[in-house]
Amino acid sequence: MKDKRNFVVPIVFDLLDYHIESPALSWVFAMYTNYCVNNNMVIIAQEDYFKQDVPVLSSNYLYPTEDNKKRERIRKEKEKFSKYSISNDETLSITDGKKATFKEQVSFMSSENKIYKDIINKKIDLIEKDYKEKVNVILTWYWNPSLAKVAKERDITLISQEISPIREVNTNYRTTLSYFQFYNKYDKDYCKNLYSEFIESQKTENVRIFSRKELLAILLNSEDVNLIKELDKPEKYELGISPPIVDDFYFEVYKNTTTKKTFQSIDNIFEPNKVSMRYRVPSMTKIGNPLWDFDDSSKAIYWILNCKRILTYVSNIAFDAMLFGKTVYLLSDHMPFSHKAINTLQYKDESVVDTEYLNFIIFGYFTPWDLMLDQEYIDWRLTKPHILEIYKKHQDYIFKRLGLKDIKKITLKEILQTTHKLSTEEIKDCLEYSEYSYVETLRNRIVEKDSIIEALNLKIDKQNIEIEELV
Repeated sequence: MKDKRNFVVPIVFDLLDYHIESPALSWVFAMYTNYCVNNNMVIIAQEDYFKQDVPVLSSNYLYPTEDNKKRERIRKEKEKFSKYSISNDETLSITDGKKATFKEQVSFMSSENKIYKDIINKKIDLIEKDYKEKVNVILTWYWNPSLAKVAKERDITLISQEISPIREVNTNYRTTLSYFQFYNKYDKDYCKNLYSEFIESQKTENVRIFSRKELLAILLNSEDVNLIKELDKPEKYELGISPPIVDDFYFEVYKNTTTKKTFQSIDNIFEPNKVSMRYRVPSMTKIGNPLWDFDDSSKAIYWILNCKRILTYVSNIAFDAMLFGKTVYLLSDHMPFSHKAINTLQYKDESVVDTEYLNFIIFGYFTPWDLMLDQEYIDWRLTKPHILEIYKKHQDYIFKRLGLKDIKKITLKEILQTTHKLSTEEIKDCLEYSEYSYVETLRNRIVEKDSIIEALNLKIDKQNIEIEELV
């Protein structure tokens, strides 16, 4: 007899920008809608999301595809799901009939709200009545205390999901991993306790732990695999800063200090010309010391390599920095990586995380994106497998996806040869850092800049001559 299915209901809700033309969660709604259509589930979301066109997504829910027949099916199913939509009036009732302010969004994300709980309970009651099934699981991109309370009171498993810093979409890496956890992402104890369980279990059952360079060879795109040797290169900056974006409610809820205090401490500890700042989202407004350098590298990982230390608050870039062997100041006590970072800025620290922790996060804590909405995988995770089972399953999946074999014996050179198709000479060049090559690279950059400056000077001289002739 076939086991009874787990009835899964994704919920898409954002108090702040649901009514604008392109809400932040639009793509999440499209992804969850595709998942529901593919697996005969139901979605709850605000009414304006149901008005948007939902593309047909690939089997891993990352890319749009052309399938007109399925597009029509999605359109019809979406209309059916709209019965369980949260009306704009219901959303406004949470904030006394007016559009939410940033302060109200912060409050909503950090404390329980009775009106919202009543709304969600009402929608779930209706779904269970119509489908004659109990809802077993709620999927959410934005965890909040009210949703957690509803799930607990109804004996529903709440799964928080989010894209991880290991992602293909910004071309830093060649695979995408996700958050998939039964607690708030900002519950550092969940990650800390899981890691302790992982370490304890290794005393009786060994699993493959890869070196930092091996992990980078597994994850980096072929165009960037030469960055491995730059781990040994002297950094240009003592500190790199990744500040919060404007109106970042996660920052407001989970920070342990203000940017003003942080910047004052930075000026007291570091020389301004040894500090670099990179915005996660391009900003017209510059903050901090005007003598700091502002980075605009095409990829964040290029910037990270140039910094000895990285400072941030609630940004996933903290893990990128850990992966590249940088000291991390993570000025929040609530991030999953907080217990392995420095949570206050008092002096020039030089500690870096161990590779065992990096392996745990990549293969045990994060989940391969392709599995995040795979129903068989969701059902398996609901059986509460041991962390070592999760670790090995993820490791096997990632290796198979990247065309790698023999996890226990494969070497760094074999990874480079198999997945990046490098020759013996190219592998040698990739692994051996040369101070001479580094100096030559710098010299070439200087020559290139000198040429640009010379060309600009010639252009200015020509314009001056033209101006004199006109006068």
